[in-house]
Amino acid sequence: MSVTEPAVRTSADRLTTFAESAFCAVGVPEADARTIADALVDADLRGVHSHGVRWIPRYVASLRAGSTNPRPQVKVVVDAGTTAVTDGDLGLGYVVAASANDLAVERALTHGIGAVALRRSTHCGAMAYYTNRTAARLYWLCLYEWQRKHGANWRHEPPDR
Repeated sequence: MSVTEPAVRTSADRLTTFAESAFCAVGVPEADARTIADALVDADLRGVHSHGVRWIPRYVASLRAGSTNPRPQVKVVVDAGTTAVTDGDLGLGYVVAASANDLAVERALTHGIGAVALRRSTHCGAMAYYTNRTAARLYWLCLYEWQRKHGANWRHEPPDR
């Protein structure tokens, strides 16, 4: 934020509602819009503003331009029990990654380990969102994303019991 821009403060709930409405307005289903909004606001609340609500205008523009599918049909294209590959149908990365993340959790609970790759997806935001949303269900989760020239990894382990 530059010195000349006024600071605007609002509650996380109000910001989430705004973000959700913005995505619904361009054809994103309500449940998917809620996932995207939750992830964006979560990043801002954790101080990772580079992956927060500042992305809304760019995502909305991509949806309006037809570059991003507002209603992706995420499908498993390779299934190998503990591992899978999903096709994101060019949907918003938050929706595609949340789907892949849920599938990885299912596989881990069933087989003791689960890994799911995704393809044909857009930017899926701050990786900590996905580790935090599954922390209560898994003992250990390691999620990696590698994009072009940078990599990020997050490791989440439960507290000692």
